[in-house]
Amino acid sequence: MKALLKALTPILPAIIAVTILGPTWVKSAGAQMLSPATQCTVRETAMKNLASKYDEVPVHIGLTNSGAIIEVTTSTDGESWSIILTTPAGVSCMVAAGEHWEQLQPKRAKFTPSAEERVH
Repeated sequence: MKALLKALTPILPAIIAVTILGPTWVKSAGAQMLSPATQCTVRETAMKNLASKYDEVPVHIGLTNSGAIIEVTTSTDGESWSIILTTPAGVSCMVAAGEHWEQLQPKRAKFTPSAEERVH
């Protein structure tokens, strides 16, 4: 059992994403339902598919606390977007997809310390 858990640990975020989000995945082109079984593959294949089918390229990337990489891809016109999770083992899974991506300009969060915080 320990060996199985150790082997599954690197891909656990993808397994959880597929289990929880699988039934709700919708891809913008034609709004077709995506099958969770077909939504995990190696990263290179995932990115090639998004580029060729939907003209999507990565625009944001981040590292999760568990060591997985999360990426947002969008089409150049913003008509479609996808979120891909890639595990440390190299398995990439579709987490979400949709339409009408809009890039916002980052704003600084305003912080006003309370009286207690100013004293310390």
